[in-house]
Amino acid sequence: MNLFAPAIYLMNRLKYPVKFLLISLIFLIPSALLVYVLITIRNEAIDFGAKERVGNAYLEPLNVMYASLMDYQRDHNRFLLGDSTALESFQQTGGQVLTAFGKVDSVNKLIGEELEVTQDWIDVQTDWASLNTRIETGGDYDKLMATHVALQEKVLSLLYKVGDKSNLILDPDLDSYYLMDAIILKVPALIRDVETSRNLAASIYNNRALSQAEKIQLLYGNPGLIRSNLDALERGMQITYEVNNAKPDAFVESEISGIVKTAGETLREMLSISDQGRLSGDTLFFNTPEYIIASDQASVALRDLYMAQLSALDDLLIIRIDAFNQQKKLIQLLVPIFLVVIIYLLVGFYLAVKKTVGSLDEIAQKLVSGNTDEEVHLDARDELAQVGVSFNTIGRALIQRNKEIEDSYKQIREQQSQLIQSEKMASLGQMVAGIAHEVNTPLGFVRNNIELLERHQTRQIDLLDKYHNLRNNLINGSIDDLESQLMEVAENAKKMEVPSYVEKVKSILEESIVGIDRIQELVMDLKNFSRLDETQFKTVDLNEGIDTTLKIAHNQIKHKLEVHRDFTNGMIVECFPARLNQVFLNLITNAAQACEPAGEMFISTKFDNSGGSQVAVLKFRDTGKGISDENLQKIFEPFFTTKPVGQGTGLGLSIAFKIIEQHKGSISVSSEVGKGTEFTITLPLRQSQN
Repeated sequence: MNLFAPAIYLMNRLKYPVKFLLISLIFLIPSALLVYVLITIRNEAIDFGAKERVGNAYLEPLNVMYASLMDYQRDHNRFLLGDSTALESFQQTGGQVLTAFGKVDSVNKLIGEELEVTQDWIDVQTDWASLNTRIETGGDYDKLMATHVALQEKVLSLLYKVGDKSNLILDPDLDSYYLMDAIILKVPALIRDVETSRNLAASIYNNRALSQAEKIQLLYGNPGLIRSNLDALERGMQITYEVNNAKPDAFVESEISGIVKTAGETLREMLSISDQGRLSGDTLFFNTPEYIIASDQASVALRDLYMAQLSALDDLLIIRIDAFNQQKKLIQLLVPIFLVVIIYLLVGFYLAVKKTVGSLDEIAQKLVSGNTDEEVHLDARDELAQVGVSFNTIGRALIQRNKEIEDSYKQIREQQSQLIQSEKMASLGQMVAGIAHEVNTPLGFVRNNIELLERHQTRQIDLLDKYHNLRNNLINGSIDDLESQLMEVAENAKKMEVPSYVEKVKSILEESIVGIDRIQELVMDLKNFSRLDETQFKTVDLNEGIDTTLKIAHNQIKHKLEVHRDFTNGMIVECFPARLNQVFLNLITNAAQACEPAGEMFISTKFDNSGGSQVAVLKFRDTGKGISDENLQKIFEPFFTTKPVGQGTGLGLSIAFKIIEQHKGSISVSSEVGKGTEFTITLPLRQSQN
């Protein structure tokens, strides 16, 4: 109490308008500052992602131009080496380079200044003009090829700078970071090394003698660089898949994994041919024709990979920006509403106090007439204190005269208070019992799953201890029984790496999250029954949702229900998956309770076109005790239940009805006492986006 004494002292000496004004200012000013900070942070994140997209827009035509320059060098190389068929290709690729230059120049005019790369682009154009001048005037082969390479390196440098200036290199998310790393660093370097190797092989094929340094580069230098970049690229893509698959909008692996695999296979085929080559003195033994074909395939695969990764990165950035925009809108929408509600409640509280004061004053006037007497003790200087003084004055004046009346009235009030409190406790007991029943099942299997994870963690700790012991023994030079220790660590590690172990842990975590979500949904449904929270529509398989729900409800239905499935493949609909799973869970658990001690449940899914448009039809039929006609008309009403106290809240089917209605579908029920009940759900395959 001493801790709050200053606050109490202050409040007792302020009038109610001043009290509420002070509290409102203390609350609203920090809240406004917090909202401003939150929105500022979201705006900065949106601007950061938008600039990354600007860089992405520049990189796309720049990479096309980079690849065109590679082709241009390739055809020029063939032409200089005497390939008579190369002239036409050389002229065509020259035209492609000009087209690519024009596209990059158009993009540069729009966003070059923003990325601070305009001067770099001008330098590239200058080098391109210089290269064409050299080609027209002719010259030494090596100098011409060196000019090609210098131009390509300048384009590559521009590509790096675009990534740096557009925030891509600073990307905070692992999946988009490794895509950026591949687009800016790995894939362009691979294309360069593949094309360099291809040109060297083409020189051999056209009877040009390579220098010793070029032979070493062809056999060892470029293959080493390609192998290193390929390994790094594939590791980065694997991290990208794992991180991206953990997100609601996971899609990267499905879009680019096949292209990454193809690029890796073509590069390894190219490397396998170079690995078969050898250098004996000045003589190079090399399968040139096959190597040229393999390098051409690898170059095409890498270019396809670059464009696919560029598209996936842009999609990730769009998703991130959209998420930040949604958060910003949510803050802008909910915070003002919250503040308005708080202000509304404060004003309401103030008006209620004023009304109480008026009521007390009215009672005081009645006391003067001798109705009763009661003394009020208020250590305050506000309006209530003034009423209390008047109240006590009247009470003392009437106490002698109204003693018997006071005793009787006091006894009646005490009895009334006890009755009210008893009724409140009974109602509270019913609600707590109902909520406890609904929460108990998911809470139980979450607890079990945590215990399972604890046992798995014990295994991992044990393995880590063995590893540290083995490491310390090696560091200290103690090699006694080294082989058995290694075998023990390897065997334990192998057990933990098997797919079933990993999948089991993953399944435990997923089920636990679903259980916790179920508890949260129950609380939100009880709190906001008339307004179900909106979520994002998703395209899902209803069969999978039913199967998942059956797993969650396993503890409630085991030994009670034998479930029979009759599913139609491809039951794909657009919906709120978590909401529909809640409907399935309500129907399944109700069936289990209706079939006590044991019974059967038949679940079927199919498509129906009889209404003019295709819909999904789901049926849940049990062999339980059934529902009477009288109760059948009321089962979807809020708080209606035929179960004993503590076994049902009366909200399950009413919430299910509202969820199906939200999906623009319908739910109906038919039942016969003693034979069972069947629920039929009809859902449209697509939801309106309005």
